[in-house]
Amino acid sequence: EDVWSERIGQGVLEIDLRRVDLHRLDAIGVPYDMLIDDLQAHADAHAADMVRVRREQLERKPDGFQRGGQVHDDEWFATYRTLDEITQYMNNIEALRPDLAAIDSIGQGLEGWLIFSITISGPDTAQNPRDERPVVYIFSTVHAREWIAPMTTSYIASKLVAEYDTDAYVRMLLDHARVVIVPVGNPDGYLYSWTDERYWRKNRRDNGDETFGVDIN
Repeated sequence: EDVWSERIGQGVLEIDLRRVDLHRLDAIGVPYDMLIDDLQAHADAHAADMVRVRREQLERKPDGFQRGGQVHDDEWFATYRTLDEITQYMNNIEALRPDLAAIDSIGQGLEGWLIFSITISGPDTAQNPRDERPVVYIFSTVHAREWIAPMTTSYIASKLVAEYDTDAYVRMLLDHARVVIVPVGNPDGYLYSWTDERYWRKNRRDNGDETFGVDIN
């Protein structure tokens, strides 16, 4: 069904296989170890556990960890975040440091969910115009189920802004470039992976043949 390994060459692979096809490995003499016996049950349990943890977190912090007084919050990155939480966190960065960060709407998913970017760069000056600086463009979460992607790129955005005043290298970088980050490039699919199908990869295009989704990679 799928290959989960990232390595190349000969050696051990992690694969996703239907139970009814397991005999095929036996037939050709491929040895194997069962890492997850029932992927659906594993995913359901994981999702239920995440819901429980998120509920407990929100009960302790009704604002969803959004602390208006600081740009970067390590505790916020201790778990995966919903699209709404990511949007709020990025908006908070812009609100606190409008001299360094700007949110822009760059389009919509097919279901109407906003696709936004955050541009991070040093202050605009007559001697060093911001719009003349080269751009580093990071577009993430193409695949909806890869929840680590928006957390990683949100972390990059958060740390760049937070460390501009204290880290000479960060300041040099942002004074000579614009870093444009799209934390969630596939909002429809990302939302669907939270609400309906944890391992959903594609967007939510209606293909007209009772199937949904295009791999926008």
